[in-house]
Amino acid sequence: MTGSLTLSTEIELGWGTHDRGEYSYFSNRGTKESETLDELLHLCNKHDIPITFDIVGHLLHDSCSGEHEGSYPQGWWNEDPGTDAAIDPLFYAPELARRISNTETEHEIGTHTYSHILCENVSADTVRHEIERSREVHREFGLNSPKSIVFPRHQTPSYEVFSDLGIEVVRRPIEDYYIPENLARKFVWGVKRTHPTTELRKRDGIVETLCTPNPSLSSGFLQTGQTELHPLLKAIPLTIRQRILRQYIKSAVDRAVNQNGHVHLWTHLFNIANDEQLPPIKSGLKYLAKRRNDGDVTIHRMCDLPQLVNND
Repeated sequence: MTGSLTLSTEIELGWGTHDRGEYSYFSNRGTKESETLDELLHLCNKHDIPITFDIVGHLLHDSCSGEHEGSYPQGWWNEDPGTDAAIDPLFYAPELARRISNTETEHEIGTHTYSHILCENVSADTVRHEIERSREVHREFGLNSPKSIVFPRHQTPSYEVFSDLGIEVVRRPIEDYYIPENLARKFVWGVKRTHPTTELRKRDGIVETLCTPNPSLSSGFLQTGQTELHPLLKAIPLTIRQRILRQYIKSAVDRAVNQNGHVHLWTHLFNIANDEQLPPIKSGLKYLAKRRNDGDVTIHRMCDLPQLVNND
C-alpha cells in the first residue's frame, strides 16, 4: 500500500500574536527563527522533501508606512510598527521567503492571509480583501499567486467568500478531534497518541487537507519557541521527551502507508525555533524520506493535492 503525506509550516512571526500584543514566543529580532529556517531548508535539500510554507503576506514587505486600506476591527493595525525589515524583522521578513524560493528543493509558498486576520471577527469583504492583498504582494515579490491557504487559528470562512480568488486547497482541522480536558489524561494521551489518517476531499470546488487542531510536527512535551516549558514536563529527561515526538512522526508515516491514507503534519516556524524540537524532527523526516525512497509513501505540497483528488 502507498500513503500520502503533506508537511506545512506557518511563518507568521510577530503577526501571529499581534492581536494580543504578546511576543514572548519569539527570539530577539527573529534570529533563532531565521537560523531554524536555514536548518530546515538544509534538511529538506538533503532528503528532497518539499514543504508548504504558509506565510503572512505582510512579511513579504521590506517596509511599510503602517497605514493600510480595508475595513478592519478597531485597533487591528496598532502593532504594525510602520518601519522596515532592518528595524522590526518580526513584522517584515522578505529574506525568509527569498531563501525558501532560492533553495534546491521546490517548496510551495502559500498564504496565511495578509495580516493574520481572524475570520470569525470580520466580514466576508475583509476576508476577500486579505486574500486579494496576499495575491498582490506575492506577485510584487515575484511569486506565483497562492493556490493554498491556511486560515489563522483555523478560523475558516465559507468557501464562497474566496473560491474565485485562485485558492484551490485549504488546510483545516479534523472535526471532533479528541483531546482530553483532564490534565492527567491529557498527559497520558500525549504520550500514547497516534496521528489519524484522513482522506483528501473536495468540497464546493476546494480541496481539503485535514490536520490535527494543534501542531503535529512539533511537540508540547518540548520547549515551544522561546518560552519556558512547564516544570513538571521539564523534569522528564529530554531524551525521553524527544523520543515521544520522533516516534509520533514515524508512526504517522507508518499509518499513512498501512492505511493507504493521507497525513498532514504541521507546525509554526517559531514552535521549532529552539534546540529541543529539531533533533526528533530531523530523525522523523529522515525516516519519511527512506519510506518515500522505498516506494511506500508519496510527499505532496498543498498545491499538488488537487491533482491527487482529480485522479481518484
